Amino acid sequence: TQTLASCISKTSSTAERKEFIFDFIKTFIEADIPLEKTSKFSPFLQKYCKQGGSVPAPSHLRSDYLPQLFPQYLEDIKQAVHRSPVYVIADETTDACGRCVLAILLQPVGKPPVAADLIFLDRVNFSTVSQAVISCLNTNNINFNDVWAFVTDSASYMKKAYNTILHGLFPNASHVTCLAHLLQLVLEVFPDKFEELNRMCALVKRVFCQSPKRRLELRAFMMQQGLSPLMPVFAVQTRWGSWIKAVQYLEENIDILQGFIPTLPPTSKAVRDLGVLLEGNGKLLKVQASFIVEHSTDILATLTKLEETSTPTAASIFSQLEDLSMLFDYGRTADAEDWRPKTREQLKELNEDERYTCSELFKQAMAECSTKLQAVIERHPCTELFKVLPIFDPAKVSGLKPDIKEYVQVVPALRNVSTEEWHRYIRMDKSDAGEVSAV
Repeated sequence: TQTLASCISKTSSTAERKEFIFDFIKTFIEADIPLEKTSKFSPFLQKYCKQGGSVPAPSHLRSDYLPQLFPQYLEDIKQAVHRSPVYVIADETTDACGRCVLAILLQPVGKPPVAADLIFLDRVNFSTVSQAVISCLNTNNINFNDVWAFVTDSASYMKKAYNTILHGLFPNASHVTCLAHLLQLVLEVFPDKFEELNRMCALVKRVFCQSPKRRLELRAFMMQQGLSPLMPVFAVQTRWGSWIKAVQYLEENIDILQGFIPTLPPTSKAVRDLGVLLEGNGKLLKVQASFIVEHSTDILATLTKLEETSTPTAASIFSQLEDLSMLFDYGRTADAEDWRPKTREQLKELNEDERYTCSELFKQAMAECSTKLQAVIERHPCTELFKVLPIFDPAKVSGLKPDIKEYVQVVPALRNVSTEEWHRYIRMDKSDAGEVSAV
Protein backbone atom coordinates (compact mmCIF):
# COMPACT_ATOMS: atom_id res chain seq x y z
CA THR A 1 0.00 0.00 0.00
CA GLN A 2 1.05 3.60 -0.71
CA THR A 3 1.69 5.64 2.43
CA LEU A 4 1.06 9.37 2.92
CA ALA A 5 4.79 9.90 3.43
CA SER A 6 5.60 8.29 0.07
CA CYS A 7 3.00 10.43 -1.71
CA ILE A 8 4.45 13.62 -0.22
CA SER A 9 7.97 12.52 -1.12
CA LYS A 10 6.91 11.76 -4.69
CA THR A 11 5.16 15.12 -5.10
CA SER A 12 8.25 16.96 -3.84
CA SER A 13 10.48 15.02 -6.25
CA THR A 14 8.20 15.82 -9.20
CA ALA A 15 8.19 19.51 -8.31
CA GLU A 16 11.98 19.57 -8.04
CA ARG A 17 12.27 17.79 -11.38
CA LYS A 18 10.06 20.35 -13.14
CA GLU A 19 11.91 23.24 -11.52
CA PHE A 20 15.22 21.79 -12.68
CA ILE A 21 13.96 21.40 -16.26
CA PHE A 22 12.55 24.94 -16.40
CA ASP A 23 15.76 26.44 -15.00
CA PHE A 24 17.76 24.35 -17.47
CA ILE A 25 15.73 25.67 -20.42
CA LYS A 26 16.00 29.28 -19.16
CA THR A 27 19.77 28.95 -18.96
CA PHE A 28 19.99 27.69 -22.53
CA ILE A 29 17.74 30.49 -23.81
CA GLU A 30 19.65 33.23 -21.99
CA ALA A 31 22.95 31.80 -23.28
CA ASP A 32 21.50 31.71 -26.82
CA ILE A 33 22.12 27.94 -27.11
CA PRO A 34 19.62 25.98 -29.27
CA LEU A 35 17.57 23.44 -27.30
CA GLU A 36 18.63 20.86 -29.88
CA LYS A 37 22.02 20.83 -28.13
CA THR A 38 20.57 19.67 -24.79
CA SER A 39 20.97 16.01 -25.77
CA LYS A 40 24.76 16.54 -25.85
CA PHE A 41 24.68 17.51 -22.17
CA SER A 42 22.88 14.35 -21.02
CA PRO A 43 25.98 12.29 -20.04
CA PHE A 44 27.40 15.23 -18.09
CA LEU A 45 24.11 15.97 -16.32
CA GLN A 46 23.50 12.34 -15.41
CA LYS A 47 26.98 12.08 -13.92
CA TYR A 48 27.12 15.31 -11.92
CA CYS A 49 23.52 16.49 -11.30
CA LYS A 50 20.97 14.93 -8.99
CA GLN A 51 18.12 15.57 -11.49
CA GLY A 52 20.36 15.17 -14.55
CA GLY A 53 18.59 12.11 -15.89
CA SER A 54 15.21 13.82 -15.89
CA VAL A 55 15.81 16.19 -18.84
CA PRO A 56 13.50 15.14 -21.71
CA ALA A 57 14.40 15.04 -25.39
CA PRO A 58 14.76 18.40 -27.23
CA SER A 59 11.47 17.93 -29.09
CA HIS A 60 9.67 17.36 -25.78
CA LEU A 61 11.28 20.47 -24.27
CA ARG A 62 10.06 22.57 -27.21
CA SER A 63 6.52 21.20 -27.32
CA ASP A 64 5.69 20.86 -23.59
CA TYR A 65 7.99 23.00 -21.46
CA LEU A 66 9.01 26.02 -23.56
CA PRO A 67 5.41 27.26 -24.12
CA GLN A 68 4.93 27.30 -20.33
CA LEU A 69 7.85 29.73 -19.94
CA PHE A 70 6.56 32.21 -22.51
CA PRO A 71 3.85 33.84 -20.32
CA GLN A 72 6.46 34.48 -17.63
CA TYR A 73 8.75 36.04 -20.24
CA LEU A 74 5.97 38.42 -21.29
CA GLU A 75 5.37 39.29 -17.65
CA ASP A 76 9.07 39.99 -17.14
CA ILE A 77 8.97 42.47 -20.03
CA LYS A 78 5.98 44.28 -18.51
CA GLN A 79 7.74 44.49 -15.16
CA ALA A 80 10.92 45.82 -16.76
CA VAL A 81 9.10 48.75 -18.42
CA HIS A 82 6.44 49.31 -15.75
CA ARG A 83 5.82 53.03 -15.15
CA SER A 84 9.13 53.95 -16.72
CA PRO A 85 9.90 56.30 -19.62
CA VAL A 86 11.12 54.22 -22.53
CA TYR A 87 12.88 54.41 -25.86
CA VAL A 88 11.22 52.41 -28.65
CA ILE A 89 13.80 50.82 -30.97
CA ALA A 90 12.54 49.27 -34.22
CA ASP A 91 14.42 47.61 -37.06
CA GLU A 92 13.36 45.50 -40.02
CA THR A 93 15.41 42.61 -41.36
CA THR A 94 14.94 39.29 -43.17
CA ASP A 95 15.28 35.78 -41.76
CA ALA A 96 16.94 32.75 -43.36
CA CYS A 97 13.75 32.06 -45.36
CA GLY A 98 13.63 35.60 -46.77
CA ARG A 99 10.63 36.67 -44.67
CA CYS A 100 10.39 40.27 -43.46
CA VAL A 101 10.77 40.53 -39.70
CA LEU A 102 10.25 43.63 -37.57
CA ALA A 103 12.10 43.56 -34.24
CA ILE A 104 10.89 45.94 -31.52
CA LEU A 105 12.98 46.63 -28.43
CA LEU A 106 11.89 48.67 -25.42
CA GLN A 107 14.60 50.34 -23.39
CA PRO A 108 13.69 51.84 -20.00
CA VAL A 109 15.70 55.02 -19.49
CA GLY A 110 18.97 54.17 -17.77
CA LYS A 111 18.51 50.39 -18.16
CA PRO A 112 19.34 47.76 -20.81
CA PRO A 113 16.83 47.20 -23.65
CA VAL A 114 14.52 44.20 -23.72
CA ALA A 115 13.27 42.38 -26.82
CA ALA A 116 9.55 43.11 -26.67
CA ASP A 117 8.25 41.71 -29.95
CA LEU A 118 9.25 40.01 -33.19
CA ILE A 119 6.66 40.37 -35.94
CA PHE A 120 6.58 38.71 -39.36
CA LEU A 121 5.16 41.16 -41.90
CA ASP A 122 3.67 40.32 -45.27
CA ARG A 123 4.23 43.94 -46.35
CA VAL A 124 6.70 46.43 -44.90
CA ASN A 125 5.44 50.01 -45.06
CA PHE A 126 4.73 52.91 -42.72
CA SER A 127 1.26 51.59 -41.93
CA THR A 128 2.29 48.04 -40.90
CA VAL A 129 5.25 49.38 -38.88
CA SER A 130 3.03 51.88 -37.03
CA GLN A 131 0.43 49.22 -36.25
CA ALA A 132 3.11 46.84 -34.90
CA VAL A 133 4.64 49.52 -32.65
CA ILE A 134 1.27 50.64 -31.25
CA SER A 135 0.23 47.02 -30.63
CA CYS A 136 3.50 46.30 -28.81
CA LEU A 137 3.11 49.33 -26.52
CA ASN A 138 -0.50 48.46 -25.72
CA THR A 139 0.42 44.86 -24.95
CA ASN A 140 3.04 46.01 -22.45
CA ASN A 141 0.75 48.64 -20.86
CA ILE A 142 3.00 51.57 -21.79
CA ASN A 143 1.53 55.06 -21.65
CA PHE A 144 2.22 56.87 -24.91
CA ASN A 145 3.31 59.92 -22.89
CA ASP A 146 6.16 57.80 -21.50
CA VAL A 147 7.72 57.23 -24.93
CA TRP A 148 10.74 59.53 -25.07
CA ALA A 149 12.31 58.43 -28.35
CA PHE A 150 11.55 56.37 -31.44
CA VAL A 151 14.86 54.97 -32.71
CA THR A 152 15.10 53.50 -36.23
CA ASP A 153 17.27 53.44 -39.32
CA SER A 154 16.82 56.03 -42.06
CA ALA A 155 14.42 54.03 -44.22
CA SER A 156 11.72 56.21 -45.77
CA TYR A 157 8.87 54.08 -44.39
CA MET A 158 10.28 54.49 -40.84
CA LYS A 159 10.35 58.25 -41.23
CA LYS A 160 6.84 58.28 -42.66
CA ALA A 161 5.57 56.03 -39.84
CA TYR A 162 6.77 58.55 -37.28
CA ASN A 163 5.87 61.75 -39.14
CA THR A 164 2.34 60.73 -40.20
CA ILE A 165 1.15 58.55 -37.31
CA LEU A 166 3.43 58.07 -34.31
CA HIS A 167 4.46 61.69 -33.84
CA GLY A 168 0.89 62.63 -32.97
CA LEU A 169 0.60 59.74 -30.49
CA PHE A 170 3.94 60.29 -28.72
CA PRO A 171 3.91 63.96 -27.61
CA ASN A 172 7.16 63.69 -25.63
CA ALA A 173 9.14 61.68 -28.19
CA SER A 174 11.78 62.54 -30.76
CA HIS A 175 12.58 60.47 -33.82
CA VAL A 176 16.24 59.43 -33.67
CA THR A 177 17.59 57.85 -36.84
CA CYS A 178 20.64 55.59 -36.52
CA LEU A 179 23.81 57.61 -37.15
CA ALA A 180 25.85 54.44 -37.68
CA HIS A 181 23.60 53.53 -40.61
CA LEU A 182 23.97 57.03 -42.05
CA LEU A 183 27.77 56.93 -41.77
CA GLN A 184 27.75 53.61 -43.60
CA LEU A 185 25.96 55.39 -46.45
CA VAL A 186 28.87 57.86 -46.52
CA LEU A 187 31.34 54.95 -46.74
CA GLU A 188 29.46 53.62 -49.77
CA VAL A 189 30.98 56.48 -51.77
CA PHE A 190 34.28 54.57 -51.97
CA PRO A 191 33.09 51.41 -53.80
CA ASP A 192 31.00 53.62 -56.11
CA LYS A 193 33.95 55.86 -57.05
CA PHE A 194 36.69 53.22 -57.17
CA GLU A 195 35.05 50.86 -59.64
CA GLU A 196 38.14 48.83 -60.57
CA LEU A 197 39.06 48.28 -56.92
CA ASN A 198 35.48 47.26 -56.17
CA ARG A 199 35.64 44.84 -59.10
CA MET A 200 38.86 43.34 -57.71
CA CYS A 201 37.18 42.80 -54.31
CA ALA A 202 34.32 40.99 -56.06
CA LEU A 203 36.69 38.83 -58.13
CA VAL A 204 38.77 37.84 -55.09
CA LYS A 205 35.56 36.77 -53.37
CA ARG A 206 34.47 34.71 -56.38
CA VAL A 207 37.90 33.05 -56.67
CA PHE A 208 38.36 32.10 -53.00
CA CYS A 209 35.03 32.19 -51.14
CA GLN A 210 33.58 28.92 -52.49
CA SER A 211 36.90 27.15 -53.08
CA PRO A 212 38.61 25.65 -50.01
CA LYS A 213 41.21 24.10 -52.35
CA ARG A 214 42.36 27.53 -53.60
CA ARG A 215 42.49 28.87 -50.05
CA LEU A 216 44.71 25.96 -49.02
CA GLU A 217 46.94 26.57 -52.04
CA LEU A 218 47.19 30.28 -51.15
CA ARG A 219 48.07 29.34 -47.57
CA ALA A 220 50.85 27.03 -48.78
CA PHE A 221 52.12 29.70 -51.22
CA MET A 222 52.34 32.34 -48.48
CA MET A 223 54.14 29.95 -46.10
CA GLN A 224 56.67 29.19 -48.83
CA GLN A 225 57.33 32.93 -49.03
CA GLY A 226 57.94 33.01 -45.28
CA LEU A 227 54.77 35.00 -44.64
CA SER A 228 51.94 34.58 -42.18
CA PRO A 229 49.14 32.76 -44.07
CA LEU A 230 46.31 35.31 -43.84
CA MET A 231 43.24 34.30 -45.79
CA PRO A 232 41.27 36.79 -47.93
CA VAL A 233 38.68 39.01 -46.25
CA PHE A 234 35.39 39.31 -48.12
CA ALA A 235 32.97 42.23 -48.26
CA VAL A 236 29.49 41.40 -46.97
CA GLN A 237 26.68 43.76 -47.87
CA THR A 238 24.99 43.50 -44.48
CA ARG A 239 28.21 44.04 -42.47
CA TRP A 240 29.10 47.70 -42.04
CA GLY A 241 32.71 48.51 -42.87
CA SER A 242 33.39 45.03 -44.30
CA TRP A 243 34.25 46.45 -47.76
CA ILE A 244 36.94 48.67 -46.22
CA LYS A 245 38.38 45.65 -44.38
CA ALA A 246 38.43 43.69 -47.65
CA VAL A 247 40.31 46.57 -49.30
CA GLN A 248 42.75 46.64 -46.38
CA TYR A 249 43.55 42.97 -46.97
CA LEU A 250 44.14 43.63 -50.67
CA GLU A 251 46.33 46.63 -49.92
CA GLU A 252 48.53 44.50 -47.65
CA ASN A 253 48.62 41.39 -49.88
CA ILE A 254 48.21 42.56 -53.47
CA ASP A 255 51.85 41.66 -54.25
CA ILE A 256 51.21 38.11 -52.97
CA LEU A 257 48.09 37.79 -55.14
CA GLN A 258 50.02 39.02 -58.18
CA GLY A 259 52.42 36.13 -57.68
CA PHE A 260 49.85 33.50 -56.73
CA ILE A 261 47.00 33.97 -59.24
CA PRO A 262 49.16 33.00 -62.30
CA THR A 263 49.84 29.64 -60.61
CA LEU A 264 46.15 28.70 -60.70
CA PRO A 265 44.69 26.80 -63.68
CA PRO A 266 42.92 29.37 -65.91
CA THR A 267 39.78 27.25 -66.11
CA SER A 268 37.66 29.77 -64.23
CA LYS A 269 36.62 33.09 -65.79
CA ALA A 270 37.01 34.78 -62.37
CA VAL A 271 40.63 33.58 -62.14
CA ARG A 272 41.39 34.82 -65.65
CA ASP A 273 39.74 38.21 -65.05
CA LEU A 274 41.53 38.70 -61.72
CA GLY A 275 44.87 37.81 -63.31
CA VAL A 276 44.36 40.36 -66.10
CA LEU A 277 43.29 43.04 -63.62
CA LEU A 278 46.29 42.52 -61.35
CA GLU A 279 48.75 42.39 -64.24
CA GLY A 280 47.52 45.57 -65.90
CA ASN A 281 46.52 47.80 -62.96
CA GLY A 282 48.21 46.29 -59.90
CA LYS A 283 50.24 49.38 -59.02
CA LEU A 284 47.30 51.81 -59.44
CA LEU A 285 44.99 49.57 -57.45
CA LYS A 286 47.49 49.38 -54.59
CA VAL A 287 47.72 53.18 -54.41
CA GLN A 288 43.93 53.49 -54.42
CA ALA A 289 43.62 50.83 -51.70
CA SER A 290 46.17 52.67 -49.55
CA PHE A 291 44.24 55.92 -49.96
CA ILE A 292 40.94 54.31 -48.93
CA VAL A 293 42.42 52.53 -45.91
CA GLU A 294 44.22 55.64 -44.65
CA HIS A 295 41.40 58.11 -45.25
CA SER A 296 38.55 55.96 -43.95
CA THR A 297 40.20 55.30 -40.58
CA ASP A 298 38.45 58.19 -38.83
CA ILE A 299 34.97 57.41 -40.10
CA LEU A 300 35.42 53.69 -39.31
CA ALA A 301 36.50 54.58 -35.75
CA THR A 302 33.38 56.74 -35.34
CA LEU A 303 31.21 53.99 -36.80
CA THR A 304 32.68 51.41 -34.39
CA LYS A 305 32.13 53.71 -31.42
CA LEU A 306 28.50 54.25 -32.42
CA GLU A 307 27.96 50.49 -32.61
CA GLU A 308 29.19 49.97 -29.05
CA THR A 309 26.29 49.55 -26.62
CA SER A 310 28.14 50.33 -23.40
CA THR A 311 29.69 53.68 -24.34
CA PRO A 312 27.54 56.86 -24.32
CA THR A 313 28.28 58.82 -27.49
CA ALA A 314 25.50 61.43 -27.75
CA ALA A 315 27.42 64.18 -25.94
CA SER A 316 30.48 63.90 -28.20
CA ILE A 317 29.05 62.77 -31.54
CA PHE A 318 28.49 66.23 -33.01
CA SER A 319 32.13 67.23 -32.52
CA GLN A 320 33.20 63.94 -34.15
CA LEU A 321 30.95 64.62 -37.14
CA GLU A 322 32.42 68.12 -37.44
CA ASP A 323 35.95 66.67 -37.43
CA LEU A 324 34.98 64.25 -40.22
CA SER A 325 33.41 67.09 -42.18
CA MET A 326 36.63 69.12 -41.91
CA LEU A 327 38.66 66.10 -43.09
CA PHE A 328 36.52 65.61 -46.19
CA ASP A 329 36.37 69.35 -46.94
CA TYR A 330 40.15 69.51 -46.83
CA GLY A 331 40.32 66.60 -49.29
CA ARG A 332 38.30 68.55 -51.88
CA THR A 333 41.32 70.70 -52.78
CA ALA A 334 44.25 68.56 -51.59
CA ASP A 335 47.32 68.05 -53.77
CA ALA A 336 49.42 64.90 -54.15
CA GLU A 337 51.64 66.07 -51.28
CA ASP A 338 48.68 66.65 -48.93
CA TRP A 339 47.48 63.06 -48.57
CA ARG A 340 48.44 60.82 -45.67
CA PRO A 341 51.97 59.31 -45.56
CA LYS A 342 51.53 55.91 -47.19
CA THR A 343 49.36 57.28 -50.00
CA ARG A 344 51.84 60.11 -50.56
CA GLU A 345 54.80 57.73 -50.83
CA GLN A 346 53.05 55.37 -53.25
CA LEU A 347 51.91 58.24 -55.47
CA LYS A 348 55.59 59.09 -56.03
CA GLU A 349 56.06 55.69 -57.69
CA LEU A 350 53.54 56.57 -60.43
CA ASN A 351 54.24 58.59 -63.55
CA GLU A 352 52.92 62.14 -63.78
CA ASP A 353 49.71 61.27 -65.65
CA GLU A 354 48.85 58.41 -63.29
CA ARG A 355 49.58 60.61 -60.28
CA TYR A 356 47.30 63.34 -61.59
CA THR A 357 44.51 60.85 -62.40
CA CYS A 358 44.67 59.32 -58.92
CA SER A 359 44.75 62.69 -57.17
CA GLU A 360 41.70 63.87 -59.08
CA LEU A 361 39.86 60.65 -58.26
CA PHE A 362 40.78 61.04 -54.57
CA LYS A 363 39.48 64.62 -54.52
CA GLN A 364 36.20 63.62 -56.15
CA ALA A 365 35.71 60.86 -53.57
CA MET A 366 36.41 63.24 -50.68
CA ALA A 367 34.04 65.83 -52.16
CA GLU A 368 31.22 63.28 -52.42
CA CYS A 369 31.88 62.08 -48.86
CA SER A 370 31.73 65.71 -47.70
CA THR A 371 28.43 66.29 -49.50
CA LYS A 372 26.86 63.12 -48.10
CA LEU A 373 28.09 63.79 -44.58
CA GLN A 374 26.78 67.34 -44.67
CA ALA A 375 23.39 66.03 -45.75
CA VAL A 376 23.47 63.59 -42.80
CA ILE A 377 24.21 66.43 -40.36
CA GLU A 378 21.61 68.80 -41.78
CA ARG A 379 18.76 66.30 -42.11
CA HIS A 380 19.20 64.32 -38.91
CA PRO A 381 16.24 65.12 -36.63
CA CYS A 382 18.45 65.34 -33.52
CA THR A 383 21.27 67.51 -34.89
CA GLU A 384 20.27 70.53 -32.80
CA LEU A 385 20.02 68.33 -29.71
CA PHE A 386 23.47 66.82 -30.36
CA LYS A 387 24.88 70.35 -30.64
CA VAL A 388 23.77 71.34 -27.14
CA LEU A 389 24.28 68.04 -25.31
CA PRO A 390 27.85 69.00 -24.29
CA ILE A 391 26.24 71.40 -21.78
CA PHE A 392 25.71 68.35 -19.56
CA ASP A 393 29.45 67.55 -19.56
CA PRO A 394 31.15 69.60 -16.80
CA ALA A 395 34.48 69.17 -18.63
CA LYS A 396 33.16 71.26 -21.54
CA VAL A 397 31.38 74.09 -19.70
CA SER A 398 34.12 76.59 -20.54
CA GLY A 399 32.83 76.83 -24.10
CA LEU A 400 29.16 77.36 -23.22
CA LYS A 401 27.26 80.55 -23.96
CA PRO A 402 26.52 82.68 -20.90
CA ASP A 403 22.86 83.22 -21.83
CA ILE A 404 20.84 80.11 -20.93
CA LYS A 405 18.09 81.21 -23.33
CA GLU A 406 20.33 80.00 -26.18
CA TYR A 407 19.65 76.42 -25.07
CA VAL A 408 16.08 76.50 -23.78
CA GLN A 409 14.41 75.92 -27.16
CA VAL A 410 16.26 72.61 -27.65
CA VAL A 411 16.20 71.53 -23.98
CA PRO A 412 12.92 72.92 -22.53
CA ALA A 413 13.71 71.63 -19.04
CA LEU A 414 16.37 74.35 -18.74
CA ARG A 415 13.53 76.85 -18.19
CA ASN A 416 13.57 75.65 -14.58
CA VAL A 417 17.22 76.67 -14.14
CA SER A 418 17.80 80.20 -12.82
CA THR A 419 20.31 82.52 -14.49
CA GLU A 420 22.37 82.63 -11.29
CA GLU A 421 22.54 78.86 -11.12
CA TRP A 422 23.51 78.68 -14.81
CA HIS A 423 26.33 81.16 -14.31
CA ARG A 424 27.58 79.17 -11.32
CA TYR A 425 27.52 76.03 -13.45
CA ILE A 426 29.64 77.54 -16.20
CA ARG A 427 31.88 79.17 -13.55
CA MET A 428 31.33 82.79 -14.58
CA ASP A 429 32.42 85.50 -12.20
CA LYS A 430 29.93 88.21 -11.13
CA SER A 431 31.31 90.95 -13.39
CA ASP A 432 30.82 88.83 -16.54
CA ALA A 433 27.35 87.80 -15.36
CA GLY A 434 26.39 91.47 -14.88
CA GLU A 435 27.39 92.31 -18.46
CA VAL A 436 25.19 89.47 -19.78
CA SER A 437 22.21 90.61 -17.66
CA ALA A 438 22.59 94.17 -18.92
CA VAL A 439 22.40 92.95 -22.50
